[in-house]
Amino acid sequence: MLISENLWQDLPNEVAAAVFAPWPNVVSRGRRRAQEADEPATIDEGWDRFAYIVTCLAQGSRSMSANIRVDGGWTRPDVELPQVVDDVIDEAHAGIDAENFPAAIIVCADRTTGTARRTVVTGPAVWRWSVGMRGELDAYLADLFGEVVAQPDSEWEPLSVEHVVRPGVLARLRASALTAEGIEVTVPSSVTPWGDNRYLILDDGPGVAGDIRIWPEGASNDVQPVRVRVECLEAQDVYPPSRSTGKSTQDLVGGWRLQTVEALELDWSEDLAEDANDRWLDGQPDLAGAVRSSTAPIEAPFAVELTIRPDGSFYELADDTDDEIPFWSGEAALEGLGYTFNGFLGTQDGRDYVLDYEELGYPPTVRRCDDIEIVEELVREGTTLNRIQNVIVDGIYRYRVILRYLLAS
Repeated sequence: MLISENLWQDLPNEVAAAVFAPWPNVVSRGRRRAQEADEPATIDEGWDRFAYIVTCLAQGSRSMSANIRVDGGWTRPDVELPQVVDDVIDEAHAGIDAENFPAAIIVCADRTTGTARRTVVTGPAVWRWSVGMRGELDAYLADLFGEVVAQPDSEWEPLSVEHVVRPGVLARLRASALTAEGIEVTVPSSVTPWGDNRYLILDDGPGVAGDIRIWPEGASNDVQPVRVRVECLEAQDVYPPSRSTGKSTQDLVGGWRLQTVEALELDWSEDLAEDANDRWLDGQPDLAGAVRSSTAPIEAPFAVELTIRPDGSFYELADDTDDEIPFWSGEAALEGLGYTFNGFLGTQDGRDYVLDYEELGYPPTVRRCDDIEIVEELVREGTTLNRIQNVIVDGIYRYRVILRYLLAS
């Protein structure tokens, strides 16, 4: 079993009784819908098991997944859970020490035995329960009840530094592989294959060295994660990275190591000149704009490296993330430093820009996104590369982030 039997706590009989009684108030995707009838809502007849998984990636956050087994298959009920279930979740959450987050709280109930139980998962195993589990849902939920269900024969995608992964993705080792540059990499001799070669990825992506942390699925928390080159892994539930060629007017090829970050935010104003936003996106200063916040250059607290290839494509790797240092990601969100993204370069009027991949049939443009407009320019000065993110949100809020890199290779 993925969760040791001695980690489970039996719950009072009234918890199971409430779980298998009719549930009130029809809901849809977590939002309540008013129900005019006085009688409780009913769900599919024949459901015999219940599994409620609450992942708490931080002390104040929760993500819930309720599941019932109907005629041997698992589904999600479209009803509000009994209050007693929320109560046992709240009780468990209150008992988790701050240093033990992230955590997962799991409540299971079995109609046949009339019993319910609860467990709290901490450590690397949390990430197994924090993702959708997708095609493996039946197997993982069955495991909670001590049953073994064959894992589906899912496709395994060989990974590269450009793949978008997330903690909890299932991976397995490959003996050796080639990097995009044609260099052979192998699994370190210190990494002993675990059981049936199933590991959890613990990072959002590889670090600057191209390696990533993995942890044996089902191991105890005293088993330490190991680092392997990302190319030595293949994983499930990942998609091949987009790849487009680009061009630039400057010589920008190479590996660029981030040195400093500075940021500026202007106050909103009703008296903006008609072309004020265009000038801001063009990288020009607004001397009349009132500064709402600004930061002097901050030294990069960890390694971030931008690699630009001769074909005009680029990828970025980081050893960590920091939500307090501003950076506008490829998702057009102010996510923080270290939330890297991959793309390609383009030119316009003799200037070089960072472009995102084409989406939904629309060609890429210098102005990325829609309600959040981002124009991201690259300017080389000797061995320094300036990356200027000019941003306008909702047509009125203006931001600028300047990242300075030093040529590393």
